[in-house]
Amino acid sequence: MALALMVEILAAGLTGANFAAEAGSFLDDKGDPPGTGQFIIAIDPQAFADNALEQFAELARSVEEQQGARRMEGSRHV
Repeated sequence: MALALMVEILAAGLTGANFAAEAGSFLDDKGDPPGTGQFIIAIDPQAFADNALEQFAELARSVEEQQGARRMEGSRHV
């Protein structure tokens, strides 16, 4: 929930676009255009700690090992 709120604030609030509850549908031509915004973040991979990729991989492994965890269709193991 907190992540969704953060994205809503960044992609709609800061750009002046419609919030999700105000946006029209992308799936039909009824109503106003969606009027959504875009917020793009660029991250310099060199700014991460030296072992960041290993830490990310370990986190992914720990999630995968949890009972009931599944990969989404189309994802591949890296």
